Amino acid sequence: MNSRFTIELSSDLDYEEMVVYISLDNEPIATLNCEKGIDNLELELSPMYEEKVISKSFENYLLELDFAKKPLFKSKKKTF
Repeated sequence: MNSRFTIELSSDLDYEEMVVYISLDNEPIATLNCEKGIDNLELELSPMYEEKVISKSFENYLLELDFAKKPLFKSKKKTF
């Protein structure tokens, strides 16, 4: 993992369950929580330039990332 990233397991008072804070260059970028159960993890993205927090199902976020990378892989295959 890139050393610019830090991962911190925490027991934050804003959450009933444990959370994981993800930072880049010591700036918080996301929080992963299991408030809805371990099978329904939620990822909260913290944009660096806005106060708005984006909250999504972790599993849906992974599916969206997987879907988003497919065109990149297809374009790489065509260039070889």
